[in-house]
Amino acid sequence: MVRKIIAICWSMSILNFSRRLESALLTLPRPNLLADWGCGNGEMFGLYRRVFPDARLIGIDVDLNALARQPHAHVILADITRLPFARQAIFDAVIVRHPDVDRHPQTWQQGLEVAANALRPHGWLLISTYTRLEMRQVKSWLPANLCNQPITATLEAPNLAGSDTCIELFTKRAN
Repeated sequence: MVRKIIAICWSMSILNFSRRLESALLTLPRPNLLADWGCGNGEMFGLYRRVFPDARLIGIDVDLNALARQPHAHVILADITRLPFARQAIFDAVIVRHPDVDRHPQTWQQGLEVAANALRPHGWLLISTYTRLEMRQVKSWLPANLCNQPITATLEAPNLAGSDTCIELFTKRAN
């Protein structure tokens, strides 16, 4: 019973914290193939499926225990810096939510370059961070073939401090 209550409370907090992210996602072109870069336990898959019901969703993370919690999802156990398709432009969209830039800066710097390479021309990369300082750091690592785009969503939502504070969109230039 206690576990069920904890699970319900956790689900409700994820829904509350994801309102800003959802408002941004609703303004974007619908992808056919969407990657969640560093997906962890896949807690956001439900949101992504709700917003993009026809998209094929692939979660990528290095943590086998986290990925095991998503038995009905397509997941790849891999380091985001060494993906088998790293040089192939296959994704229409990539979402990076809360990259751990403090503890693993080199991994995320390389992983974002791989993400840019894995995007098809005109594909989009959505990045969400806890702070503006983290977003500045992440933006300094992005390759030149990504253009920062304005997001037309209403990103202000009450009581959401600490989650998805900064959300920015980048699109890949055609070659």
